[in-house]
Amino acid sequence: MAWYDLDLPEVMALRAELLGEGGRGQSIACSALDLSWLEQVRDPKGAPCLFLAEGVLPYLEMSDVQRLVLMLRDRYPSSELVFDALSPLMVRLNRLKPGTRDAASLIRWTLSRDRELEQWGEGLRLLESWDYFQQREPRLGLAYLFRFLPPLAHGARVLRYLLGRPG
Repeated sequence: MAWYDLDLPEVMALRAELLGEGGRGQSIACSALDLSWLEQVRDPKGAPCLFLAEGVLPYLEMSDVQRLVLMLRDRYPSSELVFDALSPLMVRLNRLKPGTRDAASLIRWTLSRDRELEQWGEGLRLLESWDYFQQREPRLGLAYLFRFLPPLAHGARVLRYLLGRPG
């Protein structure tokens, strides 16, 4: 299976400097919004792809997220997209906290409901979602207690979507 690593040119240059070149994948130095990268992602057999968008979509405008997701759905049917999302409440709370205020101020897109993308058009189907706080994770410290507070329990999560109709 082909593996592609997409990130901004500055990030890719720093990654190469710190980690060196190589690995099992192909690096593409490009913004996710510059859809020219789609020309480089091809499977000669037309097999479905798995797209991982970790720490990317919340920093984009909603219209850009929607355009990107629909483009992936149309171009790579039966593929999957896994991404992280924050609720509007979680972003508001992070904007109040000194340690996360700057990063939270950059967040443009939030997700209120897991199935929200299904309303964007046919062929988008939620397969599963995981809440960050559903299991105790030592790195989260006391934040794991958010799982007991309904408004915060689903404030940060990972979602897995099917793009297009299965072949």
